[in-house]
Amino acid sequence: MSALTVVRETVPPSSLARARAISLRGLSRVSEAGLLLPLSVILVWQVLAKFSVLDSFVFPAPSDIGRTFILNIANGVLLRDLWASALRILPGFALGSTVGLVSAILMAWFRPVETALQSTIGAVYTLPKIALLPMFALWFGIGEPSKIYLREL
Repeated sequence: MSALTVVRETVPPSSLARARAISLRGLSRVSEAGLLLPLSVILVWQVLAKFSVLDSFVFPAPSDIGRTFILNIANGVLLRDLWASALRILPGFALGSTVGLVSAILMAWFRPVETALQSTIGAVYTLPKIALLPMFALWFGIGEPSKIYLREL
């Protein structure tokens, strides 16, 4: 017999329904309270941007951002740019996933491979990837290959 069965047998159904309703109302209040701060920040941001307290080049009004977002969806610019970004990200992701999966399988199956690779992989993992950018630019050039290899890490 599970704990849920014991609770259902010992507590009258009306009490369970009332407890569920109270907990759902409490959850609703928590959700509403969680939205209060972000919505307040957006509202203050909108007002300050519309009264030119904030530089509109640095902090455009949220309504302007939403309008531009909808316009870019309607004229296809957003989809085109998302596709271009995906074409840049996917080769590095595929290469990194493949190398990582093969390395992990080899390390799991063969102890000498694990011994040889573990310290190097641990050292490379802790490096900030942006710190490798100058070296990658020297090794692979400024074009797409250096960016793909950097994303692979």
